[in-house]
Amino acid sequence: MPRFNSAQNQELLNVIVKLLEHNNYNLALQALEKFFQNNPESNTKEYLYARVLLLDAYLYNGSFDKAINLCQELSNSKHQITQILAQRYLGEIFPETKPLEKKSSLNSTITSLTFAQAAELLNTGYQALTKKRYQEAIRALNIFCKAASPDTNEYLKAHNLLIKAYQENGQINQAIALCQQLLLNEHEQTRRWARQLLFTDL
Repeated sequence: MPRFNSAQNQELLNVIVKLLEHNNYNLALQALEKFFQNNPESNTKEYLYARVLLLDAYLYNGSFDKAINLCQELSNSKHQITQILAQRYLGEIFPETKPLEKKSSLNSTITSLTFAQAAELLNTGYQALTKKRYQEAIRALNIFCKAASPDTNEYLKAHNLLIKAYQENGQINQAIALCQQLLLNEHEQTRRWARQLLFTDL
């Protein structure tokens, strides 16, 4: 069977993500099976990302035994992001093991911003980023991200811009660290976004 190239793999992974978002678990499992048949190398980021998506499919489908076995397998991965995710998933299955202290420490810096202050910081960060003034963008967006409520769309947008600013400024470690923090965010959309970014772009 011919192997998929990187673009085909990415396209298939995007389809699988959409299937999971729309609760089409059986189709997602079939697509994942196809992915694994075409990608025997188990040490690529794409393969590991597919294993994490398989975890989603098992959990949403109620296959907890399979999910636990896969979590234990991924906990032994050499890829740090995969280990972090496996531990987080085990926390979902066994809530008593959830790293609550990490979550609360992430949110301890949150203060309130007025609507005008928030809009100004976000706009300053965006404008600085488009003009390649990365340090200025990072400063403004960091203030916003520490103070904004995780419940807002702007929170995710600001993190997206901040990660881009870090990447453009050559601060890849900071971009990765920020994504790792977001893996513990209480909002599933944010966690999925950070996970996808870590496995595909960083």
